[in-house]
Amino acid sequence: MRISFKSLAAAAGFVAAMFVVVPAYAQQCGDTLSYRHGLNGSFSGLPEAEVTGTVSVFANPAINNGAALFICKSTTDGVGGQCQPEAGSNSDGMVTANGNWADLGVTGCPVNQNTATDGDAPNVAFMTSIVNEGSTNHRGVYLIASTGYFSGAGSYLFDLAGPLTPSGDASPLGASDIPKPSVVSSSAAAGITTVNLSWAAATTADDCTQPFVPTCPDYPGGPRPTLDGYDVHAISGLCASAPTTSNVLAWGARVCRSSGSCA
Repeated sequence: MRISFKSLAAAAGFVAAMFVVVPAYAQQCGDTLSYRHGLNGSFSGLPEAEVTGTVSVFANPAINNGAALFICKSTTDGVGGQCQPEAGSNSDGMVTANGNWADLGVTGCPVNQNTATDGDAPNVAFMTSIVNEGSTNHRGVYLIASTGYFSGAGSYLFDLAGPLTPSGDASPLGASDIPKPSVVSSSAAAGITTVNLSWAAATTADDCTQPFVPTCPDYPGGPRPTLDGYDVHAISGLCASAPTTSNVLAWGARVCRSSGSCA
């Protein structure tokens, strides 16, 4: 008899349309409206070789970056024009956001720039990458950051969701390990084993606690509830051949979606 294993991984999802929906604009913005790092901030702990990400509107994810690029993997990248110095090299795990809702490929415009006020249509960045991909020590990492519209800059600044000094200087916002499921209980009947899983809650970052600009009037003090749930994926094989990838495509379709546990 061969002994087999089933490993699982959880991935974070986004908020469903359970809050007030922001009016959608069918095309990209007519004037420049950036979503970026602009105060010397960055995202860290995201290996560039595997990094992916999306930016969408809180409570209205149909408005998102679509095919438009926004991730600067290094200072020399041409994404959004000139990438920020904080993007560093293409192998230091430091990346920045440098997108624009006026770019071709986005699926809409979050706000009417003529009437937008501070905090309107918060933008949510969902970033993932893989550490030690190709080895049995692989692990997925993620980052969820949100920020409201800042009228003073006419843009969305993800720096406001990261660490800020008392003087307002930004520093990198670090990625975290994707929560790992653990077996709570199991039972077997008729040749089928049922496993109940649980995992630690994922963390999110937002601009709701910073005191400098009023970009979070919807959830003052935070947190802004940008996490909708978790996708659980499974892969099966021999114990002697443990998986060497955290790439979700290799793990196949999700076996369930849950808010914190999965049967």
